[in-house]
Amino acid sequence: EEGLRFISNIVNKAFNCPVHYINQSGEFAELINTDIDIYSFAAANWAASSRLIAKDIGDCIFVDMGSTTTDIIPIINGRHSAQTSDLKRLCKNQLVYTGILRTNVATLLSNVNLGDCECRIASELFATTADVYRSLENIGNEDYICDTADGAGKEKRDCFRRLARIVCADLTEISHDNIISIAEQVKETQKDIISTAITNTVNEFGLTKIICAGIGEFLLKEICIDQNLDFELSSDLWGSKLSDMLPAYAAARILEMEYDTSTQTRR
Repeated sequence: EEGLRFISNIVNKAFNCPVHYINQSGEFAELINTDIDIYSFAAANWAASSRLIAKDIGDCIFVDMGSTTTDIIPIINGRHSAQTSDLKRLCKNQLVYTGILRTNVATLLSNVNLGDCECRIASELFATTADVYRSLENIGNEDYICDTADGAGKEKRDCFRRLARIVCADLTEISHDNIISIAEQVKETQKDIISTAITNTVNEFGLTKIICAGIGEFLLKEICIDQNLDFELSSDLWGSKLSDMLPAYAAARILEMEYDTSTQTRR
């Protein structure tokens, strides 16, 4: 609660107008009333996107893969049907703590196949998924927006070196082909994890249309194709730049629909 109040107080002071915050139900409030359930505003970015998708698309499963986590949100009859805390969403496969950039590779694999041997990996923060997808050219330098595991550069050679380190090697001890193979194995493992969670949600809610969003949209597209799922990309619906910041865009769209900005009152 202290953190939420701290952030809202700073934001309220920064703007000379009413500031509206969106909660986990996709509803707005100004957070000036101390009696309000402030916990319902924690980690609610997915709720904004879900509400917009419910309006523009209808029944579907909204999957947003970001730098750190993946949200898997069932949307039925104009509202999301997701749990409303991270703990509950983790339990229901609606939150998967794996992302395109910040995930420690050691949390995804315990060993890798190097062709002539099955090699255990070091259980340390030596490389992240950003190194994987930079090595595989799925993302560019401009997309690598998180810190590196070793504080060094973000060029492909830097990423290769960090991936080599997870098997306690340097670039003189392991071939380029093996490094790419390690990256591909991490990618396939991450796809399997997310695919399983999506399948569980499909089976539970009977929804078959997937809306893919986030910096990991490319990976979600591959998963949907592999699983023969009907899907649309948010980058096709709203543009690639907005896809990467869909919660902010969604909140602005919803607020615009609900409030008269000239009088700053609810329509």
